[in-house]
Amino acid sequence: MKVPAVPWHHSAIANGSHMPCVKNQAVATPQAAQRPGWPRRRLPLFATASRPWYDSEMIATRTEVASATGRARRLFTREDYHAMGRMGVLRPDERLELIEGEIIVMSPAGIRHSSCVLRLNEAFNTERLAGRALVHVQNSMAASNISEPEPDVMLLAYREDRYASRRPQPEDILLLIEVSDSSLKYDHETKLPLYAESGIREVWIVDLQHDEIESHREPGPKGYRSVHRSLPGDSLAPTALPDLELQATRILPPRTSADR
Repeated sequence: MKVPAVPWHHSAIANGSHMPCVKNQAVATPQAAQRPGWPRRRLPLFATASRPWYDSEMIATRTEVASATGRARRLFTREDYHAMGRMGVLRPDERLELIEGEIIVMSPAGIRHSSCVLRLNEAFNTERLAGRALVHVQNSMAASNISEPEPDVMLLAYREDRYASRRPQPEDILLLIEVSDSSLKYDHETKLPLYAESGIREVWIVDLQHDEIESHREPGPKGYRSVHRSLPGDSLAPTALPDLELQATRILPPRTSADR
């Protein structure tokens, strides 16, 4: 995250009513209790019971799920998330994503991570994809009513309007790619199950820690049933675009003294 989050205070609970908030230690569901300690975005304190921070555009009913601690959690919807952006509660320079109703702070991209995203963008921007697919780099997609992740790269089904009318849906995604270094555990344990449950047909995790590329296919409610690992020297191609074969070495950046 580029800038620190605004502190959260316990006084946000006014007149016995819990105001909407996201706290670092809270979990949204029993499953979420198993997630790695990924930072949640803290919301500023400027609300009272008679003057809530949200506006009339935000939906009135919201989901509360019993957490592993036995306390109810307030989950945000995608409508809430975008309303907070419009109101300035979430700043445009923050790197955030909405995952299962929680606002998650994305880790800053390292040098190899940035280089890998550039390599993928360059590899996929080819005439062979003209009129067949669109390359979408570090933009969000609508996984569900309470999830809007921001993958590193997506190959989307071609649309004449270039998705001007709506965000990409799971059925639009031919291939989704996450570049993972410090986020490897989080991508495996939190984002990958979300993608499988959403029905995204294929996910590549570019593992910069071990210099390999995982191809996850055949999504289901319990995850992806097929996993293949490609090492430097191997080649791989998206299932939806089998003629778009890439060498793993073209995707994996070399290690240098600048890596950190």
